[in-house]
Amino acid sequence: MTDFRDDPRKVAAYKRAQSYEKALPVLKIHNGPNTVRLVTPSQFCVWRAFTYFDKEPETINWIAGIPENGVLFDVGANIGLYTLWAGLTRNANVFAFEPESSNYATLNSNLRANELTDRCRAFCTGVSDKCGFDTLRVGRVAIGASGHQVGTRHTGGTAQGIVTTTLDHLVYEAGLPCPSHVKIDVDGIEPAIVRGAARLLSDERLKSVLIELSIMEPDHRAVVDQLVDYGFTKDEALEKAVYAKTTGVKHTGNIIFTRP
Repeated sequence: MTDFRDDPRKVAAYKRAQSYEKALPVLKIHNGPNTVRLVTPSQFCVWRAFTYFDKEPETINWIAGIPENGVLFDVGANIGLYTLWAGLTRNANVFAFEPESSNYATLNSNLRANELTDRCRAFCTGVSDKCGFDTLRVGRVAIGASGHQVGTRHTGGTAQGIVTTTLDHLVYEAGLPCPSHVKIDVDGIEPAIVRGAARLLSDERLKSVLIELSIMEPDHRAVVDQLVDYGFTKDEALEKAVYAKTTGVKHTGNIIFTRP
């Protein structure tokens, strides 16, 4: 490395960089016999760590049903909470998709921190109903934040260029293994993802889909009927809970669909 000792400003900058790297916080989250290491470079990440098992208990319970060494697609992985949990507790092979750049970087840091890079792979791509180039509207520039929107029709926020793909392309053209379980949580374009997964949703190897829906939106409500038409049985209790939800993001939550 270049010798900076003759320039005090460069020496100071170098020392600040060293201090920053050493200070990068990591939280250990314990649940039963399992320990997850989470890199927490922002307040959002700390909040996600502290609400790990409380925010979406249905997702944690659903992951418990993934068979050992099963294949999970985590669409909208954020910093990887559920990717990590599936990898650590089910030895699942997880393919995580997160287009927002800072979340994607932290997702990979978390995979490394938990020694999961052999079983879990992250891709900085958006999943939608088409393959190509598009725009991600980043609603809040903070690591661990959510609410970002894929698609040039959205306005506001900060624009980030992304690559988009479809679930059908990933499995039947790009060569990824067919998932046994798919989690979809992308804050808005879930119907587009379903449109781009017609072949996968008809594949008997896919056993379950957990999808977050804004149930008062007509296109989101239509997704329920579409998944039932593909041969899945919906969790009616979760559907009723989403209709009844009046806290947080109203009438928005996870519904689980299982192939009998």
